[in-house]
Amino acid sequence: MRPLLYISGPYSAGNGRTVAENIAVARAHAVAAAKKGWMPLCPHLNTAGFEVDCPEISHKEWLAGDITILRLLGRGRGARMMCAVLLLPGWEGSKGAGLERDWAIRLNLEIFEPPATPEAIPPAAAFRGIGSRRKTPDVARGGDRAAPPEQTKPCPRCGGRRVGYCIDLDDQPTGELFCVRCGAVWEEAIA
Repeated sequence: MRPLLYISGPYSAGNGRTVAENIAVARAHAVAAAKKGWMPLCPHLNTAGFEVDCPEISHKEWLAGDITILRLLGRGRGARMMCAVLLLPGWEGSKGAGLERDWAIRLNLEIFEPPATPEAIPPAAAFRGIGSRRKTPDVARGGDRAAPPEQTKPCPRCGGRRVGYCIDLDDQPTGELFCVRCGAVWEEAIA
């Protein structure tokens, strides 16, 4: 089975490229990923042009849908072992790609930095699954999103105590907590 490669990069205009150019960049990387043994999952192609076709759906709602997809990819140890995220060139200037990267870190998904060209995407055979090149989110080091240990119970799935608050697209707490160790997300009242 091919491992999934979630393609994360700018969609909206504003990074020196139009929406159509950003979709083309994502498509080129998705095609190259498929040729390298990955099963690409590219939100750019899934909803290309929908901002025109469905103007009643806000940009924020589209981003929330992308985050939901990532959260689903991160559920369950077996699923995480078969998923990675590829950041596209210019991801740093995209709020949505930044959120996707942050969630990928929280879910302990492997993250590949932007390749110089689509052809430079690492082959799927280079994918090591969970634990390789894993980055620790700031919340795990006691950053401003860390949930105080005395106010939270251990993770209901793994018993881990490195717990942080989930944030929404406006950088506000959602009322959910996540476990840095296993990526579980749950609702809990904060004392």
